Amino acid sequence: MECTNPKCDHRRTLLQRWKHGTEGVFVQGQWYCCAECSEPAIEGLVEELIHVPEGTQQRTYRVPLGLLLLGRGVITEEQLKEALRVQREGNGERVGQCLLRQGAITHQDVAQALGMQWGCPVFPIERDPSYLECAARLPISLLEARRMLPVHYLSSSRLLYVAFSDSLDRTSLYAVERLLGERTVACVVSESAMREAFEELREIQRPTEIVFELRTARAIAGKILEHWRKARAQEMKFARPAGHLWVRLLAAAETWDLLFRLQN
Repeated sequence: MECTNPKCDHRRTLLQRWKHGTEGVFVQGQWYCCAECSEPAIEGLVEELIHVPEGTQQRTYRVPLGLLLLGRGVITEEQLKEALRVQREGNGERVGQCLLRQGAITHQDVAQALGMQWGCPVFPIERDPSYLECAARLPISLLEARRMLPVHYLSSSRLLYVAFSDSLDRTSLYAVERLLGERTVACVVSESAMREAFEELREIQRPTEIVFELRTARAIAGKILEHWRKARAQEMKFARPAGHLWVRLLAAAETWDLLFRLQN
């Protein structure tokens, strides 16, 4: 296997590089023999990814949440009319938020209605604390920013259940699937359960997770190479969840997650 960079003046194979004591790196599945050869590829990949149009437009569902709650007998017609009035006269809150503030429904009522609206199962997070282990698979900063939470993992089928409580972010769900190389299934948890879970997860120290505010491809590529050298990583993986560039550095001893917040 030769260096992917066509301008590489060494063109040594992976075995030859190892014999000469020079470490290479896999970048999105392509092998480069050294930092000098990988830097143009990394910068080009970053440039491409940071200019990918955001794809998180809200999907329009046929049955509004309020009508679903009304049809299930959770709220009355008067409560729905009042919530719609408050919504029109207020600051753009969703109907579900208005109903919650009125005390007409619970967070669990919203979760069940969203499950019907999205066609997703409601995950019993209150009875299954495996999210504490699953969440370690993804950077907490990304999870909080996108309001999503890995709640269950089936190792036999490499299937990861990722919960949402407010809106279904399919762009970020797909990014997780691509980077982990595993199938993902969306599910729903209540907003209160999501909030409590994040309170627990914030207590867990993650020294190998770093968030940056860099904007240009060159600056981002430079920071990636800097941490590649620190981590002595053998592989880099890139993903483009909504609003972020996510780079995972895979080393022998540990995994580093670099998150770059992008302008909307």
